[in-house]
Amino acid sequence: MKILRLRPGDTARVEVDANQFDVEPLTLIDGPIESIMLEPMGRLEGAARLYGRVWTSGPRIVIRYYRAQMAGGEAIPICAVARQGAGQFESKPGKFPRSAQIPYSTALAFIVEDFL
Repeated sequence: MKILRLRPGDTARVEVDANQFDVEPLTLIDGPIESIMLEPMGRLEGAARLYGRVWTSGPRIVIRYYRAQMAGGEAIPICAVARQGAGQFESKPGKFPRSAQIPYSTALAFIVEDFL
């Protein structure tokens, strides 16, 4: 993350699901996710892509990002999580198995030291 000038605590607003841009409420399904940064963070430009995984089981959704990629660039490993509101993704059961619904399509991506 040093190459991107990212430190734990750095944040940027993201569109949570690139395939459901600006859809509210947003339904998420367990598995891989691609998010779009809406503002720059460190050397990552706005519109960079973040790739990670979603878990919907339990009372909160968990999204962890493992890599970032700017348009036309290489994928670079990162360690980030997505959060809304008071730091958590409160969710409702979704329409499909292993899915959950959140009220907003955007969140903050937080750089973290590691995943606990």
